Amino acid sequence: MLPAGQALQPNVDRDPDKAVALLRELFIRSGPRLGCRWVESCFLLALSDQRTRGAWNGFLRPSSPDDFAVVDKLNDFLVPRGISLHGHHDQRGDSIEVVSLGGLDFTSHQSHVSWMQPFDRSTGWAGYYQWLDRAYKSAPEPRSLHRVEGFLLGYPDSAVEWLTSEAGQQDFRNIEATVPEANTFKCGLPIWTLNQKDVDAPDQVETEQRWSTFLSTVYRHPQRRALTASPEFVAARLQHNEGRSDADWRSAPDRLNTAQLRWLRQHQDQLASASATATSGTLATRDVAEDLNRLAPGLEWRPWVVENLVVRAALDPQFPAQPLLAAARTTWSSPNDWMGLLRDTWGFAVRDLPEREDGEWPARTNNFVDLLALPDTPAAVTSMSNDDARAWFAALWRCRSQPQAAAFLARIQSGQVLAQKLAELRAPWVWPPAEKP
Repeated sequence: MLPAGQALQPNVDRDPDKAVALLRELFIRSGPRLGCRWVESCFLLALSDQRTRGAWNGFLRPSSPDDFAVVDKLNDFLVPRGISLHGHHDQRGDSIEVVSLGGLDFTSHQSHVSWMQPFDRSTGWAGYYQWLDRAYKSAPEPRSLHRVEGFLLGYPDSAVEWLTSEAGQQDFRNIEATVPEANTFKCGLPIWTLNQKDVDAPDQVETEQRWSTFLSTVYRHPQRRALTASPEFVAARLQHNEGRSDADWRSAPDRLNTAQLRWLRQHQDQLASASATATSGTLATRDVAEDLNRLAPGLEWRPWVVENLVVRAALDPQFPAQPLLAAARTTWSSPNDWMGLLRDTWGFAVRDLPEREDGEWPARTNNFVDLLALPDTPAAVTSMSNDDARAWFAALWRCRSQPQAAAFLARIQSGQVLAQKLAELRAPWVWPPAEKP
């Protein structure tokens, strides 16, 4: 807290040149161990007043009893500027959180949700804690705490409202925002999840562009490059990264993101006419992945992202390049995503999800895509192991009140080959299966 009547000093106010100057000052005041961490996008966006909080950024490894003493000294310099560092300790380790009054002033005036009240930086730290108390009391249920948390992390209104809704909790069609520059230094990436229908929402696009532009400008800055190339900085980052460089930690997106979906919507005809996908016969996801990485290599299409596209296309006739993608075969097996698939297609509740007698998820979940796309072909069911088939049939039976599940059960039991599969399962298995309590 500042002494009563003392005004806040200026901070970065989202200016890239001032941000670089602050990083250099903090490196000197912190020493290399903590000084090498402030360049991470998770912290940098808050230190530069782009958002209110920089948190969920891992732990200090190895822990040192001197770290929090350094944090206290840094606060003597930062708190008058409207920035504070908070050290946290629990059984998992020590961590640091950054809070920015300028970030709260900026984002609260950007927000258009009804429960959000604008914050004035000139009210200082006393005003911040009063605002925070009002926000937690005003945010609507459900998940009011998560609403405030998402806002403090700087995420767009549409993303926060969607993810704190009942529908957004496990929606199969959620995607991730795209801020490639955030991955320059290994950290807890400041990336949010959104409904794919909001891919072009103005607040989504604005936040992505603002953060990308700011981070790109800071990271290209000559003085930033000089700082992070110094031997002291490099050695500290290697220790923090367990002997690996930041480039070694960097990875391609492992979930469908906004940039990929936007490209697919704009270039679906180009994908459909690509050489590999134009061949006759059943496509494998690797064929589609090869075409996507050739047509748009900068978007880094990992195999499981492409498999995600295939399943989305199987569920949504309006999905970009739907005929091509829905026809591809997938070997996808993520339990969380299959949970969404089952719920969205047949209204399965979580308790109805298929589970083998040994408690494991079905190993051949790729067969279920075949069942969706080719419901009259018995090969998908007959190729299942007995344990997997028992799990699927039992889950279908529990959801037989759903028209789609009932129709599918009828097809399963009417085909001669499928009848043989059921007969194979019946001893000692009971059909229809017993109701799940």
